[in-house]
Amino acid sequence: MKNSSSAGDTQWRKQRGRARKHILEVELARVNGGLREEDRREKYRRMSLSPFAFYRGTAHLFYRDLAAADLLANSRFLSENTNTWIQGDLHINNFGAFADAEGDVVFDLNDFDESWITHYLFDVWRGACSLYLQSEANTFKRKHRMAFIDEFTHEYLNELEIARGKEGRNLDKVTIDQARGPLKKFLTKAITRNSRQAMLEDWTLVEGTERRFNLDDPLLEPITNDDLRLLRTAIKVYKDHLDSDLRGNKDYFKVQDAALRIHAGVGSLGTPRYYVLIRGEDNDPHTCRILDVKQQGLPSFFPFLEQAERDRLLEIHDESKSGQRVAEAQKAMLMDAGKHLGSITILGRSFSVRERSPFKKSFKLEKLNKRKDFHDMAHHWGTILAGGHARGDGDYDSQRISHIFEEAVTDLTHKNRAAFQEEVRLFAESYAKQVSIDFALFCKLRDQGSLG
Repeated sequence: MKNSSSAGDTQWRKQRGRARKHILEVELARVNGGLREEDRREKYRRMSLSPFAFYRGTAHLFYRDLAAADLLANSRFLSENTNTWIQGDLHINNFGAFADAEGDVVFDLNDFDESWITHYLFDVWRGACSLYLQSEANTFKRKHRMAFIDEFTHEYLNELEIARGKEGRNLDKVTIDQARGPLKKFLTKAITRNSRQAMLEDWTLVEGTERRFNLDDPLLEPITNDDLRLLRTAIKVYKDHLDSDLRGNKDYFKVQDAALRIHAGVGSLGTPRYYVLIRGEDNDPHTCRILDVKQQGLPSFFPFLEQAERDRLLEIHDESKSGQRVAEAQKAMLMDAGKHLGSITILGRSFSVRERSPFKKSFKLEKLNKRKDFHDMAHHWGTILAGGHARGDGDYDSQRISHIFEEAVTDLTHKNRAAFQEEVRLFAESYAKQVSIDFALFCKLRDQGSLG
């Protein structure tokens, strides 16, 4: 590791022209070529809405670029003890409200498809870049964008200092009591306007004494009887491998119905995904639960890891265990991960399983038009990310991670906070400019019909 490097060594050098266009075409075809044509077109349509939407759909390009430029090696804030569970596709739209295992409505990380044990700066840098892109879209001046990133990194380091004193797994959750400004308003609405009954009414209907999915909903499609049978069989196996007090409860996990969940997300749009309706606590159709069952593969950064790290990932969580990896990431990074977290295998394909929370809600980033509101959210995003990283180290699994992550990072940043913030700030701004260049190229290619 190059400890003598300057912050400028982590600044991205912009790429343009024919060579960059070729990189885009190759990467987009590699990742999206296997999608159904209609899904690929819908994904590209959503990516064409803004540079930030494009960024959300191209985590693979972000990792490809960092590996090609070997930028992480130039950071003075990495060591052999700074690996931990990371979220893997960290951007500010991947935080949301949901109910945890204790029934608390929290604001936390909510997408773990790309998670793995690796360099924490992947999350910090990617998150900071997303902050820049969204604050630019919200028409904030450059000096304010940089101040938001500084607040994000400042609170990230502050929370790691707190974690060092009380152990990562004992950090506070961000609930309505801890929330400030716009987040407090958001969580208040999530709690008062949402309920299990409201969620069930949105997605299902009651026929006699049985509840079924409402297939008139444009976000659902029917499945075949064979697929329903396979799901029922898989859920029977899944329930016996849970870590929670629901383990083995065959009545609770009796499958009532299932449907395909379509048109969800940006980066994962087109990925096979089911909603599975289970009986829940009793025979009352108003207490049913919905399981979110999503096919998983290897994380986006896998092709760009060093060979030794690829081998380590495959040894623990190869593609056939990708659903298990995603479930484990949530258990590692969240304070009170859901009781339904697990995985299933159907015809050799691996799926993650979690409960769809009645309070599932995403924050509307475009409404952050006041400087204080964006600043307050940057505070929360930094705190939450640090909490996830601090929980995901040896505090969670000392066999796999022997070190304490927050100790290693706070040692590296002690008396060097300004340099850490400058490094993140420089990377975020320089790479955000690349995203804007790529977005323009992408839109041109799409309009020309060159992307399929």
